[in-house]
Amino acid sequence: MAIKYKRKWIVPSTSRNFYVRDEDKKIIYIVAETEDGKFQCSCPAWIFQRKKLRNGECYHIQLVKHSPHEFEEVDPEITGSLLQIAKALGKKDNVKKESSIYLE
Repeated sequence: MAIKYKRKWIVPSTSRNFYVRDEDKKIIYIVAETEDGKFQCSCPAWIFQRKKLRNGECYHIQLVKHSPHEFEEVDPEITGSLLQIAKALGKKDNVKKESSIYLE
């Protein structure tokens, strides 16, 4: 059974965008809240090291939980790879083309 999402947000990378001046080239991640209240993130820290993270939450999840109104909320029905999500949002240049990370 596919995971159902209640809400999704676009969260810019804080560390990887430090030297990037062009807004269109900044790296973005998708933070999602499932219908059962769990959070997921498309960042490498959450995907590959979530068991090592405090409470299984990366920095982006903590940001959204603390101030959800600070980030652009997107349609939770948009699913698939980061590239598919970014393309649907018109932000495909913000995602590496080889990305195969899924939020489904």
